[in-house]
Amino acid sequence: MAGFNNTPPASEFRNASSWGRTRGPKNLNGANGTQVAAPTTAVPSAASDGYATENQRYLHVRLMDKVKTSAGIGIKIWGYNHAFGAWSPLTDITGTALEMKVTTADSPILRVFEISGTDRVYFQRADVLGISTDAWSAGNDELHAACSTF
Repeated sequence: MAGFNNTPPASEFRNASSWGRTRGPKNLNGANGTQVAAPTTAVPSAASDGYATENQRYLHVRLMDKVKTSAGIGIKIWGYNHAFGAWSPLTDITGTALEMKVTTADSPILRVFEISGTDRVYFQRADVLGISTDAWSAGNDELHAACSTF
């Protein structure tokens, strides 16, 4: 049949930017497999601190201490909301603080938190969940973070 073509015109194709809408977790630091910056004990203050969440619904966090020196590693997760212009410690729907700790060497922990409406997240190394956190060791400690919609 003359003139028949199964290829739609270029205007029919949609290029998804994925801003705020991803099924699979999207690394907050860019390329898959990269870690977020080593958490410090500082409290976030500037609107540019931490990482943009692209207003996604879930935060996936993996924490590992390859060689535990004494107590382990603890992190506290903070959230920034553009509407308020302020940082606050994040909590889940029951009011429990979003905190993680690793107290066993070479035993990573992966947690998924709901962060609906949070514009930015920040990871603070802190004494949490009954432990006094060790100093961060760049070669031994790992922190990965990603966000997803579903």
